[in-house]
Amino acid sequence: MHVDQIIEQAQEFVAYHHADTDVTLDYSAASIALVDAMLDDLHHRQVDPADVGDLVVGAASYVGEVIRRTLGGTWAAADDDGADSGAAIFNPRMIVAGSSLWPASKVCKRILDGANDSLVLYYETTATIAAAMRAIAQEQE
Repeated sequence: MHVDQIIEQAQEFVAYHHADTDVTLDYSAASIALVDAMLDDLHHRQVDPADVGDLVVGAASYVGEVIRRTLGGTWAAADDDGADSGAAIFNPRMIVAGSSLWPASKVCKRILDGANDSLVLYYETTATIAAAMRAIAQEQE
């Protein structure tokens, strides 16, 4: 999946979330909590992520786009995402301050494992690591 497709999936997820909840996601760090709550509901209903694949793709794309927009991350090129190019599984890699992230894996883990895999904590941890990596890079300049 290419970057423009990931962005499109995120936009479709925003529209879906609005239609489902009447709340508009705004790509802010705070909006991650709204997605986390949606996935928490799936966890409590014991939904298998494989059964809600489109929602996983949309939520992962949205979470990744929030990270990209707020923390300066980038999506890895489709041929450099660390996955088998023939794979049917959506799991694009992001790079944030030199670290690799896989938002789709995290979304699936959130659904399966519940609050132990909080997306809010995931975002906060990523933000902390990104800030530390940028501070180190500035010191080395």
